[in-house]
Amino acid sequence: MALHSNAAAMLLADLVEFPKRTRTDHAYKEDDPRHSKNIHGIKDPNGRINTYLDKGLLRDKHPDFSAIGFEAQAFIDVKLETASHDSSEQLLEDYVRQELGKIDEIISLYTVFGDIDLRCEVVGITLRHIEGIAMRIREITGVQSSVTSIIIDETDYNSVRSRWANLIRAHADRLEPKLPKP
Repeated sequence: MALHSNAAAMLLADLVEFPKRTRTDHAYKEDDPRHSKNIHGIKDPNGRINTYLDKGLLRDKHPDFSAIGFEAQAFIDVKLETASHDSSEQLLEDYVRQELGKIDEIISLYTVFGDIDLRCEVVGITLRHIEGIAMRIREITGVQSSVTSIIIDETDYNSVRSRWANLIRAHADRLEPKLPKP
């Protein structure tokens, strides 16, 4: 069966919007794939889904840390000292990222453009715990400054899944060529 235009992107959008559906439900109109029509026109929809998972296109949401007992969450934005050469800047960033990787409470770390260089997502048992983590970050050689923003509410991922899926569908023609094939 030939691949329909943007079929792989449409399958990805469905996977994002309805993560609890079974693979069969994503790939076929009926419950029994032997007696049903392939929705997306993809020859091997299960293989495509496996590829998306293997390549990291679909990620599970991290644990609900507040329900576990981590009552404080924050973003800590880090500004690095300015190095004299581009290669020195990269070495400095690599070193700081390595040191930040040693802090277990940093659950996500992003390199960003703008007024800051790195953004850390941090969890702590209390606000004092977050304060201690921020102090540890500021003590790392190469960190010029940091700003801590306390998270008071987390995104409800179930409410935004349809928006994410619509975004993928709206840009399917541009995304389709970049999606990995099984």
